[in-house]
Amino acid sequence: MKHIWENHLGGLYVEDEYCESNGAYCLQCGDADRYLGAFETVDELIQELLEYDLSEIRSLFEEDTQ
Repeated sequence: MKHIWENHLGGLYVEDEYCESNGAYCLQCGDADRYLGAFETVDELIQELLEYDLSEIRSLFEEDTQ
């Protein structure tokens, strides 16, 4: 299962495991990353990402290939 987060500074990232500390508040700005959900299939991922800019979605896959 993959877990998707929205970074409080912008962009998205994926973690293999849910980690409560990912949503911890930033000491500099007081904001926090937002947990968007979990997915097991590409179809589930697409449903989670439909509201995001295509360039943000591409960046997730580019990180996996580097």
